[in-house]
Amino acid sequence: TGSFFDECLQSIELQTQKPAVVVIVDNGINEMQTLKTIDRARRNEWRIVQKRNTELVLAKNAGIEAVLCSGLNPIGFLFLSGAERLQPDFVAVCESVFQRCPEVGLFSCWAHYSGTHDKIWIRPCPSFPYQWISNEAVSFSAVRSEALYEAGNFRPVMNRGYEDWDLFNAVMAAGWAAVTVPRI
Repeated sequence: TGSFFDECLQSIELQTQKPAVVVIVDNGINEMQTLKTIDRARRNEWRIVQKRNTELVLAKNAGIEAVLCSGLNPIGFLFLSGAERLQPDFVAVCESVFQRCPEVGLFSCWAHYSGTHDKIWIRPCPSFPYQWISNEAVSFSAVRSEALYEAGNFRPVMNRGYEDWDLFNAVMAAGWAAVTVPRI
């Protein structure tokens, strides 16, 4: 919904290290608050990609394509849903890890899930064989650009919720290390 989406974008605006590019894939939600938030994103000069009534996997791939077509070469990609929020230093810490550790292709962290089941999600660094059984990386894990290119984009055959797990497994199967930063 619009208020969740607005809070998500606010968490991006508050990053101490600004992202190289922000792409929002508009999936055709016509709620007034969402439309206002998208207008604010346009004023921030973020890219808006119109993909009406498309599946999540195709929307994520459209976001990747928009970045690649822009000529920018970010160090990594991060995919957020409207319900997710980032701590203000998330991009800075992620970028620092990618710059200092060239073998790392997947950056995860701990997470705080608020709501009726308020809990802290703490997992170790994703690794095989455990990663094949259960996704040990948060859904908003960052993927190094080179690792994403090697692993391929999100596979359209994956159902909602499994596309992240599938991509993270492909990154690790391509030989990239995965790390979990022990902080929320």
